[in-house]
Amino acid sequence: MSTSEMNVDELPPKQKTPTWVWVVGSGCLVLVVAGLIAVFFTLRYVQRANDPERQWPRLAEVLPHDARPEGWSITGVPSPGTDGELWLVRPPGTNDQITLSRYPKSEAAAVRKALFDPAELEADAPIVGPVGRFDPVAGKVLVQGRELETLRYYTTPDAPRKEDGLLGTIQTAAATSNLLVDLSTDPEGELIVLEIRRQGKREPIPDADLGLLLAPFRIGTKTP
Repeated sequence: MSTSEMNVDELPPKQKTPTWVWVVGSGCLVLVVAGLIAVFFTLRYVQRANDPERQWPRLAEVLPHDARPEGWSITGVPSPGTDGELWLVRPPGTNDQITLSRYPKSEAAAVRKALFDPAELEADAPIVGPVGRFDPVAGKVLVQGRELETLRYYTTPDAPRKEDGLLGTIQTAAATSNLLVDLSTDPEGELIVLEIRRQGKREPIPDADLGLLLAPFRIGTKTP
């Protein structure tokens, strides 16, 4: 019998696509779509975080200024699970790491104690191996006629040494001199904290450096 005479009923049954193929295919499609959505929102966040027209007005709410300081970079950083805000700022001509944090009134007292009480910092050191918060010293500094609470500390217990091998390498990479400053205007309200981290030097950050950093902003009653 020729092919043309073959009965249609005798044709081999058409194979069905296994259900698992559809399930796997649908799952991959969902993952692809979810990935694209995640990329979209990530890019959108990065654009907003680095948009000076969005970030400077927010920063001005906690660090008032008449004119936006020239040459400064600013990046907003999310604080998941909190109502706080965090900015990374950097003026031109410095390698210091500078952050400004805003904590809501509900968290202010606990955070202030954790950050500015030397006893709290000494209890936490070290955090990881040779890295922690060491030799905390509380103090005050006068900026634009206003007295501000400060706390200085180091991230390593002593100056790093190359001859210490791996331990010295870790300490060298992590060694910073730190200065915390309470910029809050209402002790019963939200907490505003400025932190300066200076890499590699186990020396206190001078008050004069803080004064220069804050010069573009309205901190006290006197014009800088």
